[in-house]
Amino acid sequence: MRAARQTRQKNQQVWRKSWHALAKGVARFLSSFLWRWSSRIVWKIAPLLNYTQKASDETRALPKDVLATASEVRKKREKMMTFVTWLSYVLYTLGWGLGFAGRFYGVNDLSGAE
Repeated sequence: MRAARQTRQKNQQVWRKSWHALAKGVARFLSSFLWRWSSRIVWKIAPLLNYTQKASDETRALPKDVLATASEVRKKREKMMTFVTWLSYVLYTLGWGLGFAGRFYGVNDLSGAE
């Protein structure tokens, strides 16, 4: 009985050692396989990540560019508005002046009726 128990314990120890050895071997295999597999994926994805970073940077810069362009266009339009406003003042005054001069020199009607 005692010999059977010792034999059973030895067998269990052998099985545990072999099981641990098998588990270590499987773990090493899987880790090396996964490392190779993951490194291949990383090398394939790395350029895409670079493009993603560039797109992200460009997206962050887009509002600044849009606002800069909008402010330039606004300044140009304000200058044009100022110019057109003063031009309208001058032309309005010129029109009134010509009308007043015409009345002053006796031109009453320009319809051509004599």
